[in-house]
Amino acid sequence: MSSQAHAQTRRRSMRLGKYENLIRVASGGMGTIYRGIDSQTGREIALKVLSAELAENPTLLERFAREADAAARLRHPNIVSVFKRGKKDGMHYIVMEYVDGIDLHRYVTATGPMKPVEVVEILIQAARALAHAHARDIVHRDIKPSNFILTNHNGRRIVKLTDFGLAVDRSDPNESHLTKPGTTVGTVDFMAPEQARGRNLTDSRSDIYALGCTAYFMLTGQAPFPEGSVPEKLYKHVHEYPPDPRELNPDIPDDLITILGRMMEKRPEDRYQSTEELLADLEKLHEKLTGKAGGLLELFASTNGDTPDHPRKLPFQHPVIVVESEEDFLPTVAAGWVLFAVLGVLALSLLILFVVWLG
Repeated sequence: MSSQAHAQTRRRSMRLGKYENLIRVASGGMGTIYRGIDSQTGREIALKVLSAELAENPTLLERFAREADAAARLRHPNIVSVFKRGKKDGMHYIVMEYVDGIDLHRYVTATGPMKPVEVVEILIQAARALAHAHARDIVHRDIKPSNFILTNHNGRRIVKLTDFGLAVDRSDPNESHLTKPGTTVGTVDFMAPEQARGRNLTDSRSDIYALGCTAYFMLTGQAPFPEGSVPEKLYKHVHEYPPDPRELNPDIPDDLITILGRMMEKRPEDRYQSTEELLADLEKLHEKLTGKAGGLLELFASTNGDTPDHPRKLPFQHPVIVVESEEDFLPTVAAGWVLFAVLGVLALSLLILFVVWLG
């Protein structure tokens, strides 16, 4: 960095109590994020400061405090840690773990749609983070690409969930007064239908829908409903289905489409009922995509010609339909029998050789 840049950095830095060398790195709906140093511990931290205007609103001030308290209860490698909250010189702040990385929205915007196996790996980490939060009755309510930070640790990509500013504690009976009935809470491009309706009915399945929309964005480079005004997008989340993502990315495997479709069902009861259930399917798919499980038994299972009697109808417009006749299954079935025959011949040959050798 040049001496001029160093001088500009020093001019932009500030101090708040024991937190020094604070440099603004981002701004959000509830405040400004600074990167700095805890002068007592030497630890690098991120400081989220509530704007003075928002601090004058009692409801927003309470929500800011609840964000800190909710996130502070969570300790998970895929969640940005919150250490404490406080007030200094009239400014309310939250002290958080500093994560050196890039948010998922910026990453996909810069590099384009991601490979399916990469998407599955990110979804697994995201689902683990949400499972940890949901087990403690915390629903995030603002799952979206920009709230996931991608970073690296020992050469491995790590996903960190952040920003619990709209989170709700389902175990707290006093939580409901912060969200009035009929109020829409969340980010419209990634909002579950029940949130779009403005009802206080959000639960863990709402986060699963939003995570499905996030996966759609990773796979295609766009939100499920990229066009239209805010009211139009809200209507679409409730009443319409997005285009089949394979129209934008034909490399998406059918198994991932099935998982994505179940995540994005309109009715909560039709989705995965828990993040643990979702996680189980994602881990199975990851093993299949990376070849870390299976072998001959998996090969036989994939070549037995079985098809479901009632295939699941996916919640996408213009689904890719493959019409198969009975003849289409014959080569698959034949391939399975040929494999068995070849293995049988090899086993018999080895047996004959063994007998001759003994004689």
